[in-house]
Amino acid sequence: MLDGATALTRSTIEGRLQLTGGSFTCPAAAPDNEHGHAIEAISTTVRGGIDLGWKTVSPSVDFTDAVTTFLADDPATWPVRFTIAGLTYERSEKPQGGQPKRIWDQAARSDWLSRQSELDSGPTNRQRGCSGSTDTPARPSTSS
Repeated sequence: MLDGATALTRSTIEGRLQLTGGSFTCPAAAPDNEHGHAIEAISTTVRGGIDLGWKTVSPSVDFTDAVTTFLADDPATWPVRFTIAGLTYERSEKPQGGQPKRIWDQAARSDWLSRQSELDSGPTNRQRGCSGSTDTPARPSTSS
């Protein structure tokens, strides 16, 4: 278990960010981690994908403006507090060693998005199809 902050802000990772099986916790905020995030990856670029198959993470993570090719995660395993404003990924994947289930579960993903700390327009999931590339919001829009 890692006790303290994992700081990746403004990093460029040429390979994969592999957090599968890891336990991350930050017991308290500090001068260099004022929000007390267990993982802070603000404006991080990961060219080989992000695998968030973590065992536990607490109390929060921040992936604001992170960019990657794929996001492998289970929406149910994210911490209570998380910030993902501007998180951009091209596709979704199952975490390495994850339980067999659908990679994209709209209900689970919508619930995940509704729990983010700073509600934003949401991450963009760039879906690539036969007719070309389109940017589609990963969260359903709401009307007032």
